[in-house]
Amino acid sequence: MLKDLPKKIIPISKLRIARDKVKKCTCINRNYEVDTVNKEVLCTQCGAVVDPYDVLVDIAYSHERLNGEVENLLRQRKEILSWKPHLVALRKLESIYRGKMLPCCPHCGRGVLAEELLVEAIHKEVELERRKFEERK
Repeated sequence: MLKDLPKKIIPISKLRIARDKVKKCTCINRNYEVDTVNKEVLCTQCGAVVDPYDVLVDIAYSHERLNGEVENLLRQRKEILSWKPHLVALRKLESIYRGKMLPCCPHCGRGVLAEELLVEAIHKEVELERRKFEERK
């Protein structure tokens, strides 16, 4: 085929494309070393020369993954900070009152209407001390 070319066209036989080759470095968690003298990037695990573009892509993927983890942790932090344990009981009471049931009094077992809860209030510490005193009897 190259013999049939006109004389004005010079064949370039020194340049060939090797498509069946595999990458020199197949390490999974690569660490890199930058050689500033020879302007190369080396894999510290296998010592192979790595293409700088591949290094940039690898770093970009790892930063993208880390940013996703940071966002997830910030969301979890926000949920933890907004969690109020005393509201859990109130939410449960609300869901009971929205249905056809009534919550029961823990002492006598009778149903408690919502209107009965609004009649009187007592300080939480006073009630806890009273209960401790009653348990001692």
